Amino acid sequence: MGLEGLGDLALHIILSKLGPEDTVRASCVSRRLRLSTSEDSLWAQFCFQDLHLSSPQDHQGNPAPSFKVIVETRAVIRHLGFSSRSKYIVVAASSTSSEKLFFLNCNNGQLYVGTRNLPTDGEMIQCVPNQLIRYVHDLHGDQQQDAMLLWLEEHGRRLEDGIIKVREEEIGRIISLFPEIPPLCSTAVTNGVQVRASAVFVPEYTNLQNEAEKYLFAYSIRMSLLPEGCIINGMTFSSCQLHWRHWIICANEAVISDVHGEAVIGQVGRPERQSI
Repeated sequence: MGLEGLGDLALHIILSKLGPEDTVRASCVSRRLRLSTSEDSLWAQFCFQDLHLSSPQDHQGNPAPSFKVIVETRAVIRHLGFSSRSKYIVVAASSTSSEKLFFLNCNNGQLYVGTRNLPTDGEMIQCVPNQLIRYVHDLHGDQQQDAMLLWLEEHGRRLEDGIIKVREEEIGRIISLFPEIPPLCSTAVTNGVQVRASAVFVPEYTNLQNEAEKYLFAYSIRMSLLPEGCIINGMTFSSCQLHWRHWIICANEAVISDVHGEAVIGQVGRPERQSI
């Protein structure tokens, strides 16, 4: 019987014997293990064993959202060589071909994201304009409007408005950050084929110390066939196939790349008409 066939209690006991690092590795195996390794009671046990903490607090004694955040923050800060009294805590992370880490500054409420140089010299970029971070007065006193809240609210608004969407991928459900609504994307229709292009800033590949790589963007091209199908010379086709591409990539109205080549590397796109 594999781990996934065990009951919740048995799985919890086994994971608690692994320790934090191996538990994180186990979370990459499957969706079931990812859910099991995310239980805060498990990380509370790790915090008590390794850090002698009985309540979730960061390294400055401030309340933290969970025990898991504490362990992750201390591990990252130790790996990056930050001081044990660092004012930063890790609040979000994602990983594709490169790891992206978000840090909240506990002193000023600003949210930062690491660049390519984060592991070597701690280079970060702030995520929210400073003028948006403020203290708002309510009946209970001063409550900080920190950048983390603003950042989450903006992502929530974009999801609600359909600017970005949740997609099903092999690894599970993900949020695609590529905008799907103009003017944040470009859309054109030719012969019944709709092409949508959009770009997003990729901070984890950015190198602020190199002018050529100071700000890097990734682009997405999505093609779909309109309900009426592909129409060429008065004839209607229910599908079509991409064999050649020509992308003209601009920044501030200046052409920075002119790409000619075969379809998509490794595969050939084939939009098909969808019934509605």
